[in-house]
Amino acid sequence: MSAAVGRRELAEVEPAAWDELLGVLELADAYLLREYVEGAALLDPGRPTFLHLAAPGGHVVFACLVRDVPGGGFDVTTPYGYGGPVAVGEQPPVERFYELYERWCSDRGIVTSFVRFHPLFANHQQAPPPFRVELLAPTIGWRLEAGRELLAG
Repeated sequence: MSAAVGRRELAEVEPAAWDELLGVLELADAYLLREYVEGAALLDPGRPTFLHLAAPGGHVVFACLVRDVPGGGFDVTTPYGYGGPVAVGEQPPVERFYELYERWCSDRGIVTSFVRFHPLFANHQQAPPPFRVELLAPTIGWRLEAGRELLAG
C-alpha cells in the first residue's frame, strides 16, 4: 500500500505503487490510473503526483498534475476527464484530507488548484470551502445491457 497507512499523514505514493493501491481499494477507475495521469501530462505538462491518506475508517486518494506557474510557484490540476479526491470506506478521512492537502500545497509553493470532480463518485459534494464548485455542463450516461453493447453490430 502506501507510506500513509497507519500514520494518518498525507503521503505521496510512488508512481509504481499507485495502481496496486487503487486495486486494493477497489478503485481501478480509468481516470485514476497511473497511465492515464502520465498520458495526460504529455498534453498538459506537469508532474504526475499521487496522494493518499489512510485512516481506520477509510482512505482518500488523489491523482493530479503539479505544474510550473510562470513567474514562480506551482499549481495543481487534475488530468482532463474525471478525478478529484476520491474517498472510500465507512468513515473516510475527507475533512482531514483537505486540511492536510492545504498544508501540502502551502509547503510546496502551490498557489491554486483546479479540480475536475468525478460525477459517478459525487466527490464534489465533499469539497469544503475554500473550494468553489461550479457546474460547467451536465454529464450524460447510459447503461449497456447484455446484447445491446454499442459495438455489438
